[in-house]
Amino acid sequence: MLVFAAALVGMLLYDALSLRGKMTPRGKLLYGLIVCASLYAGIDYVMAWDAIDYLDVMTLPFKSAAEAIEATLKTNWDR
Repeated sequence: MLVFAAALVGMLLYDALSLRGKMTPRGKLLYGLIVCASLYAGIDYVMAWDAIDYLDVMTLPFKSAAEAIEATLKTNWDR
């Protein structure tokens, strides 16, 4: 966890110094969202939580479409 925290602080410090005054408010919002998602994924990985993963989130909207594609592509190999 200490290595993860050091890497995150180093990244944020570098980005704060190099991107100061170069980002629009929309860019700052997007950057913040990406950092928050990365922080969540990193903590989930380091702490081995049994929390909601990105796969679980993406399964909700795409499950029915994926099953329809799978059913279409299913081939009978026993011919």
